[in-house]
Amino acid sequence: MVAIDAISARIHKLRDEQLQYQVNELIEGFSKMWKLVIECHRKQLQGVEQATHVASVKIRETSGFKATGKLREKILNWAACFEHYIQTQKAFVKLLNEWLQRCINHEPEEDGDGNVPVSPSRIGAPAIFIVCNDWCNAIADICEDGVHQAILGFASCLDELQQKRKEEQRQRRKTLGLLKEFEKQVRNASEMYTPGEVSLLDELEGKREELNQQKAAHEAAFKLVNDAASRCLTTGLSPIFEVLESFCLENVEAYEKIRLT
Repeated sequence: MVAIDAISARIHKLRDEQLQYQVNELIEGFSKMWKLVIECHRKQLQGVEQATHVASVKIRETSGFKATGKLREKILNWAACFEHYIQTQKAFVKLLNEWLQRCINHEPEEDGDGNVPVSPSRIGAPAIFIVCNDWCNAIADICEDGVHQAILGFASCLDELQQKRKEEQRQRRKTLGLLKEFEKQVRNASEMYTPGEVSLLDELEGKREELNQQKAAHEAAFKLVNDAASRCLTTGLSPIFEVLESFCLENVEAYEKIRLT
């Protein structure tokens, strides 16, 4: 019995001293991290908003799909990693708090709706119980869905850009094909033309009109590409940093409520 009491006392000492010290350090580290991250995202947002070229992004005709496709993959991976990181952090804190709650020898209180969660501070539990309970409650209601959806929205903008780019490339190939046909007909006409022959001139004029219409279609498609590229920054990228700043601020405020000792 003495040995059991000694082991129990040792466990309590480790919990109330070493574990509490490490938990306090971890919480302080998270608090500093969120404060630094909020400043980082604030500057990123300012950089996007102050960029003078945001509203007039130009895509070169030779630009390929690979860069945009890879960026979209990175953005989707960012969304998945962000969601996993936040959910893992919440799960860790919840499990730690639940493990500590099992160590509290206290009958749960009841009200009209059922059992009331144990309040470590109300029953005089050691500080580690209060800190972890505060930590768990502080971050439980912080929702990361807004950030996740904003990142996915940017990925959708990139997907739209890809689709517009594909259509522009299709129109470009069609334009080049008609141009080659027209140039070939002009060469043939110069060799075959005889004064007074109207049908050949009419045929060339018809082909020229078709080419001009196709050039206009390609120019319109190219404009849609540039418009989509601009939207990726103005309505795709900026909202991410806006909601990230708000999310980080919410975390900063939550960590300030934790009663560290």
